[in-house]
Amino acid sequence: MGDIHNRMQVILRPEDEAEWLGRDNDDIQALLNLLKPYQASEMRAYEVPKEVGNMRNNNVDLVREVG
Repeated sequence: MGDIHNRMQVILRPEDEAEWLGRDNDDIQALLNLLKPYQASEMRAYEVPKEVGNMRNNNVDLVREVG
């Protein structure tokens, strides 16, 4: 991801989402354990429309591949 952006966002595994979002989960260590590198083999990089850079935009077309 370093070639794309200087910060890596957290990417949660689908099975960890409920634990991460649970408002009653106050087990800090359990939450920190969810913050681990995502498998590079599970990611794919592709160019998206420039509109993705504007937080006012929110639609499915922002994740379509350009080119």
